[in-house]
Amino acid sequence: MYMDPEGFAQEAAAIQAMGFPAYKMCLAKRPERDLEIVELIRAATGSEFGLMVDAQQHGIRSAFHSWGNNLEVLAATDLGICWPESTVEWLEYLCYSNNGKTGMYPFPIAQETLQDSLQIQDGNLTVPQGPGQGIDINLDIVKKYLFEPGPWSFFKLEDPPSEVAVPGDHSLQWVDSKVSK
Repeated sequence: MYMDPEGFAQEAAAIQAMGFPAYKMCLAKRPERDLEIVELIRAATGSEFGLMVDAQQHGIRSAFHSWGNNLEVLAATDLGICWPESTVEWLEYLCYSNNGKTGMYPFPIAQETLQDSLQIQDGNLTVPQGPGQGIDINLDIVKKYLFEPGPWSFFKLEDPPSEVAVPGDHSLQWVDSKVSK
């Protein structure tokens, strides 16, 4: 998620090669570094490739945020198609590095949540046409991915230098004496 500027450019080029029309990034290091990241991405992808920044600003076309599994992507899709394209331009679809694919990091449950894969062609999601949301949920994941309490995600902060652990519900920050330095 947070990487060196060259890593952002490589990831954006890989996303472009998969046929997606745009790439969303979470910046906010420092303005100079953010600008360097955008310049490297532009050099790697060209001027016609769409770039999205994780920001909340009035009057800017937006993307529905769906950080997680494919069921969340479909929920965001349902919301997004209710708005005019002049307001919601893109649907965020995270590309995980599952099954040897290029992506952010492995997160198998993202694709395993549904019985069938989402159909994405030329960077566009085909909305399922079945009853309800048009999909069947894979209930076997409940047995495969049992809940484990405790922090799963660790983040290194540059300023002030520290390491923070976040539990699975991401609503409470844990700072453990074994984790913090």
